[in-house]
Amino acid sequence: AEIYQSCRSEKEIVDQFDLLQKELDQQINNKILSTREKLLANFDDEVVEKLKIRLKESKEYIGKYEQWLWAITKYQLNDLAQFNNETLTFDLCKQPYIKHTYPLGKYKIGKNIDDIHIYRMGHPLAQHILEDVKEQKCANKELIFSLTDHEGNVSILNGLKNKHGWLSVVSINVSSFEASDYLICFGKTADGTMLTEVQVQRILTLPATNGIDTLVHVELEEVLQQKELNTNYLLDKISRQDNEYVRLETEKLTKWADDRMNAVELAIKETKQKIKDLNREANKTTDTREQLKIQTEIQELTRKQKKQRQEIFSIEDEILEMRDKMISDIKQRMKQETTINELFTINWKLL
Repeated sequence: AEIYQSCRSEKEIVDQFDLLQKELDQQINNKILSTREKLLANFDDEVVEKLKIRLKESKEYIGKYEQWLWAITKYQLNDLAQFNNETLTFDLCKQPYIKHTYPLGKYKIGKNIDDIHIYRMGHPLAQHILEDVKEQKCANKELIFSLTDHEGNVSILNGLKNKHGWLSVVSINVSSFEASDYLICFGKTADGTMLTEVQVQRILTLPATNGIDTLVHVELEEVLQQKELNTNYLLDKISRQDNEYVRLETEKLTKWADDRMNAVELAIKETKQKIKDLNREANKTTDTREQLKIQTEIQELTRKQKKQRQEIFSIEDEILEMRDKMISDIKQRMKQETTINELFTINWKLL
């Protein structure tokens, strides 16, 4: 009402409404940001990942795998590239490998990028870095992880604060019908409590510093036992998934074969009934023209019936081909090859 009373022209009214809109937008945006920061301060990191939002507005959201890739790349290309954490970009200044050449210049993690190189898991440079890191031998170390200095909230680790123990990470490649890579993470506290896989994964996302190497002590025999247990559990899980795949594929093939055969058999039955009805009409009629018409229809239906019966053999051949393919897939899955590579075992302390 005040705008209408103080403004005399239509332009002044429009300008005043535009100014009011900007002021309200700013107030609303500030309120949303403030509320979001208060909420996220109490949200667990896992919830934040699912919501795909960050506390810092200037940063773009990236998932945990991209975060890991970013951290590994920064470590591996430390002296060869300049990194910008805010824009998730890095400028590759020197070639990192002697026998391979990669384009120098800017790389960025993200989507819908046109002007610079898109950096992701499948990029040749990223693949090379990951393979290189996996091959590096890591000595047993003590790492001190800081839950206090972590920006987010990791509630699953609250009960482990001020405790210590050991943890191990193992890479497993399973090659059967298709190649799959897995990481199994396991560990234990000094008081004998086994860590869950998620707890180990979360510990490894925290800021860390080197501890005192002379105090490193890892029960290698226990590590080997847990490694075997976790590996067997994973392989058993994969085996159950393969069995379920075979069951579903067998069920799918059986239903498909039954549907195809039932459809053809129904069509033959309908054609046979039509021929039977026409023969009945032919026996009743005394008109020559009508008799000729009926016999012509019977002849066409008889040819159709013959083709339908031949189609059964074609469908049976098709079913056999599909079953052969399924058997081949099953045999391929049974030729499972497993490669196990222990990446590292460390002592940890959580502050």
